[in-house]
Amino acid sequence: MKLTKEIANKVYDILVDTAGAPENMRANFIYLQSTSEIGEYRFQGYLGFGGKFWNNYYHFDKKFDFSVSCYREDENEERRHMINITNEKLKQLANEISQSHSS
Repeated sequence: MKLTKEIANKVYDILVDTAGAPENMRANFIYLQSTSEIGEYRFQGYLGFGGKFWNNYYHFDKKFDFSVSCYREDENEERRHMINITNEKLKQLANEISQSHSS
């Protein structure tokens, strides 16, 4: 589902802070997430070439679900830890948005 520019910016803040997403890709991320229903975005960062953000929306439940991942072959203990931290922060944001969106 399309995100507002404000929400897309909040998501990207998390990606920068916890997964090393490059600042020079912020404008592109915000544009794509706010103008299309793109479900994935390759930001790379500390997660390597396969570092992706996933934007899922469950229409039946009216619930957002955001997460990040990397290529399995690039996974290591440090990256798994980074993914877990990032996904927890993204989950908190998605829950906040879902609650306000369903009201």
